Amino acid sequence: MNRLLSFVFFLCLGLSMQVTAVTYQGQLEDSSGPFTGTVPMLFSLYEAPEDGEPIAMFDAGSVNVVGGLFQVDLEFGGVFDGRTFWLEIVVDGSTLNQRQRISAVPQAHHAATTPAYCQSGGPLIGMRDDGKPLCGLDGVVSVSASFEHACAALDDGSAWCWGSTNDGRLGNGEGIEDNTGPYPGGVRVRVDNRGTDGGPLLDVVQVTTGENFSCARDAIGQIWCWGYNNRGQLGIGSTSLPLRLSRAAKTLLSNGEPLADAVHVVAGSEHACAIRENGSLWCWGDNSDGQLGIGSTESQPRAQPVIDERDRQLQGVSGASASRDHTCAFNNSGSAWCWGFGSSGQLGNGKSGSTSRATPVLAAEDQPLEGVAGIAAQGSASCALINPGADGRIYCWGSASGGILGNGENADIRLFPVQVHIDDQGDDGGPLVGARGIAEAPSFPSGSGHLCAIRDNGSVWCWGRGTSGELGDGESSDRTRAVQARLGRGGRDAGPLTGISQVSVGRGMSCAVSDAGSAWCWGGNSTGELGIGWVTGGSLSRIPRATPVTRYVAHDE
Repeated sequence: MNRLLSFVFFLCLGLSMQVTAVTYQGQLEDSSGPFTGTVPMLFSLYEAPEDGEPIAMFDAGSVNVVGGLFQVDLEFGGVFDGRTFWLEIVVDGSTLNQRQRISAVPQAHHAATTPAYCQSGGPLIGMRDDGKPLCGLDGVVSVSASFEHACAALDDGSAWCWGSTNDGRLGNGEGIEDNTGPYPGGVRVRVDNRGTDGGPLLDVVQVTTGENFSCARDAIGQIWCWGYNNRGQLGIGSTSLPLRLSRAAKTLLSNGEPLADAVHVVAGSEHACAIRENGSLWCWGDNSDGQLGIGSTESQPRAQPVIDERDRQLQGVSGASASRDHTCAFNNSGSAWCWGFGSSGQLGNGKSGSTSRATPVLAAEDQPLEGVAGIAAQGSASCALINPGADGRIYCWGSASGGILGNGENADIRLFPVQVHIDDQGDDGGPLVGARGIAEAPSFPSGSGHLCAIRDNGSVWCWGRGTSGELGDGESSDRTRAVQARLGRGGRDAGPLTGISQVSVGRGMSCAVSDAGSAWCWGGNSTGELGIGWVTGGSLSRIPRATPVTRYVAHDE
């Protein structure tokens, strides 16, 4: 029987300084709905949300469940002394959901006034400290990971962001004149109406995140951006008025009209680019290294067309990726270009030098790279997906620092593409094959970072920097070859992450969207950027396996 535990609330029966018992109330469901019957339950108490040994355990034996509801009196001894603990529940031998954060408080504090379900429609996956449900994001169609925040678009047209509110990057109207946040779960992005709240941003189909700003594309092709604007990265026509926006505003074309026919948008550190319906690529924001591809190094507060080495507008573009100081794109014929800063060979043109115009990526000297169906610009390297499907492969070029090239090296510079390989317990497991997707909206470290790819079976494989747990393999170390990302449940390994349709990497973190429409993140979480319901610090700030993203609020607001 596939049982799913949905936490409702817990009541503390002891009122003294040292509580010895708590009454736990919960809801248990299987695939057919609320469960009725008896089932063995084991409750364990931990001092951390991940890993570690239990400090107390209580075997409840066979628990009677009626209509999905049950109640258990837990005897843990005198361990409740005002501290916060983490409760793990095993039902019939299976660990359910992530550990739940609990603390001992008087019984009256937890009056059962909050419904034990998510009015938003998302799955109930835990409880907040205030006794309200912790609800997962569902219906996710796009996710983008940054550094201290991330965002998602849902199939109802809403956009949600989580993590640090600094500079207004979450788009919820906060983070400029106040010190709110961080938000360890999704908050709704809203529209700017001349400095006031114009209501929620609607009809969103895609999101992308920069270092301290975010953008979204709506169903009619308009681009909306919010956050820091010091380099013109919002595309609103100015770099200083305003310097920051905490709600979404429309990006403008070079003629001052709104960009209204975009089919895709990508953000780098402090610049962004959009593909238009006619196949041209337009970029705006920071251009100090020529990363806008417009033939100069002057930053632009409005979208400008990318040009090639002959000063012609780039045409037929079907995909793009922006990093800190370089950008790459590919067309519907499988050819690729890169431009911007190139001292480590990250432009793939066989040279170590910069250019402000789109330059073809080469497979070898005077031989263009062909069959490109996905591209990722990442720090001092770039990677491409070639011939996606059963024979799909990933090729990378630039600096191998941190293992970002995925070929087993961590120091060399490669001016031409090398193939990503699989890690087999520290040995070379051969080329990674069967790739059908590569990470979208890569991040922007000035040096090395990490990347991920999706294979034909929906599994996720990552390589490069891993010190924050961003590779998702349960470890916190760099990998020079690809390792498989895994699910985490209660601090334990719950098997490989599968059924994934999109993956995005940020600095020190990664996120993915499943075929079922749920979002998962892993890596650093010091500002709540994983969106998993809480902020973690110190040695616990790393969550090295995939964990479900939540809404910060339990109900529709």
